[in-house]
Amino acid sequence: MLVRPGVKAGAFALGAVVALACSCVVPQDTQTLDALPLRNRPPRIVENAGMLPPEIRTPMGPDCSLDFVAFVDDPDEDDLLRFRWYLDYRPNANDPLRKLSLVDGTIQPNTTGDSTVRTTAATWKLTPQELELADPTTSTHVITLLVTDGELAPSQGPRSTPLEVPVEGTTVKDPRYAVSYSWIIDIDPTVSCPPPAK
Repeated sequence: MLVRPGVKAGAFALGAVVALACSCVVPQDTQTLDALPLRNRPPRIVENAGMLPPEIRTPMGPDCSLDFVAFVDDPDEDDLLRFRWYLDYRPNANDPLRKLSLVDGTIQPNTTGDSTVRTTAATWKLTPQELELADPTTSTHVITLLVTDGELAPSQGPRSTPLEVPVEGTTVKDPRYAVSYSWIIDIDPTVSCPPPAK
């Protein structure tokens, strides 16, 4: 069958128009999505920044004491940090003194400067009176510092994980962290401390 040139050309043109229409780029949605909130980051206990060595042999007579000091670095500069000091912490012990902290406190955000290391340190003075609360079966004791940027129940100690916090306006939950550091102290009963200066 013969096809007239005009008919063939018209069919080709119609096909080209259809193909062009099908290949048009569909405009994209230009709505800007809100940026995801910055995830919380863990604090860090700064080692060797004026800290006592991790293993200590010390007397602990009537005039003795040990000053524990630890600075904390937190890249989230607005976080309120909480700290707890433990003496011979053992979460599975029957003695409640092995589970609960002896000293609690907070570390506020810095008010000046651009350092992420807090200017306020977590401190504790260990005295013979407090050492009476230690495990009486041994002369070697463990001092543990816990720092968290979340909230922990009184029964939650080192190696606990704070609850995540919902991010307002989203279904996302922001993690919270707890970190700890321990010192081992060996009490030497044969040495006494000099009395404090008057």
